Amino acid sequence: MKKRSFLLPWILIAGLSILLIGSTFHKALVTSFTHDESFTYNHYVTASLADIFGYTTVSPNNHLLNTLLMKTVACFFGNSAVALRFPNILAHLGFLVFSLLILRKLKPWIILPLFALLNCNPYLMDFFALARGNGLSYCFLLGSIYFLIRYTDHKKYSLYIWSVVFASFGVLSHFTLLYYLLSLIAVANIYPMIQRFITGDSAASGRRMYIRINLVNLAALLILGIIMAGPVHKLVAADQFFYGGESGFWRNTVGTLIETFFYGIGYGAFWWILMKVLVVTVVISTMVLLTYIILKKKSRLFSENTVLFLVFFLLLFAVFINISQFHILGTKLLVRRYGLLFVPMFMLCLGFLLDFLIREMNIKIIPLFFLYLIASAFTIHTFHSFSGTTYLDWDYEKETRNAMAILEKDVKLHGQPGTISLGITWLFEPTVNFYRDTRGLTWLKPVTRDGPAIEAGYYYIVREDMTRIPLRGASPRILLDDGKVLLVKVK
Repeated sequence: MKKRSFLLPWILIAGLSILLIGSTFHKALVTSFTHDESFTYNHYVTASLADIFGYTTVSPNNHLLNTLLMKTVACFFGNSAVALRFPNILAHLGFLVFSLLILRKLKPWIILPLFALLNCNPYLMDFFALARGNGLSYCFLLGSIYFLIRYTDHKKYSLYIWSVVFASFGVLSHFTLLYYLLSLIAVANIYPMIQRFITGDSAASGRRMYIRINLVNLAALLILGIIMAGPVHKLVAADQFFYGGESGFWRNTVGTLIETFFYGIGYGAFWWILMKVLVVTVVISTMVLLTYIILKKKSRLFSENTVLFLVFFLLLFAVFINISQFHILGTKLLVRRYGLLFVPMFMLCLGFLLDFLIREMNIKIIPLFFLYLIASAFTIHTFHSFSGTTYLDWDYEKETRNAMAILEKDVKLHGQPGTISLGITWLFEPTVNFYRDTRGLTWLKPVTRDGPAIEAGYYYIVREDMTRIPLRGASPRILLDDGKVLLVKVK
């Protein structure tokens, strides 16, 4: 009986992991390539290494490590969509593994709901099925946190090196992970001092260890500075960091992260309020608990909740750096996918806070009930709302792959001579050219961003652009209509 009770949560975790990674692989396999993925392929994957590192085409779409991995995969396995997305599918597997490694010391029946909390987010899952740097960065984020936890427990210098290495790879995957790296450096210096103050352990903040870890920090910042200084300068000069919030962290960052978590499902105001209450409760409760432990020097509580406080400090400093940069330098606040790095850290705080309450409260059933209730709600919502055919931020590309297949079939069926022109809504330019290149559609002229108001035999447009087609007495025939986009043939 005890053996069954021990095995059941691990069976459920394995089942959930298979469902999650299976959903990612299926989505990467069947969905159309998207605007940003195609832009990366067209302008960077096909370019030289010098052009990639030099940002010859100035755009934040060049997520360096992702671009290099796409280029490598294309050389060995071809340029199919699923092949180009494969590094991020592997990153999802890594995210699942690091989730378990971080939670491994807990009891199996506690690991199960915490694992669900950390991994069940439909918007987060989108990025493991895309050829973007986001998914890679989230894997490296969790890997870095895992090695930081181990370093704090064992004080092995090599473990901190691995934490910084993972964080640095995260920055090269997506520049927003720089907020995490800077937070990591701050926590690595401040946390040992707090630990020494509470526990009286002088070994926790020795001068020699401070010197060694800051040499690692300095080396990482120098290497990243050499790689990133030129590209960041070009991006700033070209005003490419234009996307973000200006109304405040709570409204822009927290608000958009809740919105994207709901994934377009209209749950109503009550659920919005509930999510905001959850965020505020976790942050305030953790701060109150930490303040109490510091003031009372509760060394046992501090030592037994290392993961909670470490991750809370990481989250706190990353948020503080973003808000400070917004007010001092005038840069935008992180929103939507740019702010997703905060979500895994927050979920770890939520999970380990509830684990603390389960261990410390006399009536353990109350926090345990809430843990399973929240985890179940997140899991049900994720599989209810998760789309296997489109992406929340690129829903307009849902039919592009299908539209190109219909276009190819129609052209071959009617044996039209010469090259074919396709008028498009500008959003479709990168992906149409991606399929033209990867499918060898030499009969199709490269499309431009001139819009649909050009002379062409076919048009792939959003519905609102139908009136812009220059028909000149010709009769249009609709080849595809999904309610949002149209593929039109003009006779």
